Amino acid sequence: MYRKRYTSTSSASERGSILSFSRFQRLRKIITSLKTQISSMEGTNRKESFEKVQKGLESDDFWTAGFEMARFEKMHGHLDNTEMEWLINYQEYIHKQIKDHILSTIVVSKNQAQEDFHDWLNNGTPIDVVAAQSSKTFHKSHEIQTHLLGIKDWTRRAGFLSIIIKKGKQEWIMKMERKENAAWIKIPKVGTRDQRTASIGNNKKRIKLSE
Repeated sequence: MYRKRYTSTSSASERGSILSFSRFQRLRKIITSLKTQISSMEGTNRKESFEKVQKGLESDDFWTAGFEMARFEKMHGHLDNTEMEWLINYQEYIHKQIKDHILSTIVVSKNQAQEDFHDWLNNGTPIDVVAAQSSKTFHKSHEIQTHLLGIKDWTRRAGFLSIIIKKGKQEWIMKMERKENAAWIKIPKVGTRDQRTASIGNNKKRIKLSE
């Protein structure tokens, strides 16, 4: 009778252990699933946040872009390589627009200068007349004004974007520096007292170390 009771108790214990382990496994699966869902949501939110920055830049609304970048950093931290690459590529696009406007302005100015020298040297038009007419033609030129306005507009965009990129880079650099410091610098634990003692050599000399 005693033996049967012992066997019954042991079996119940084993069944309880199996049930506990099974519940633990189910709980672990639930937690893993929740972590995956949270990670997916964070990735989606990050993408949407950066898209707001992109939209602001592409619509020339740099105030909104700057505001969204500040929100992005608070919510998600530093920019990753893909996000930074997009900003750098957009910066290169802006620089190309500035360069194209400058080169086009030079071409127009070159053609005007050629006509001015022809009037002066070949047609014999007085230099003061040529100079006055040249200045008037340059300032009233629709092509010149169009390119100058383009240079002004694109350089302003370049200035705003440079600050946004610089801010993103600084955040990335600070993040990397914090990681490096955490990896290489080990901060000793501080006890309740301000002094420690160290044993040096065989003479067991005690030295008080102030922290």
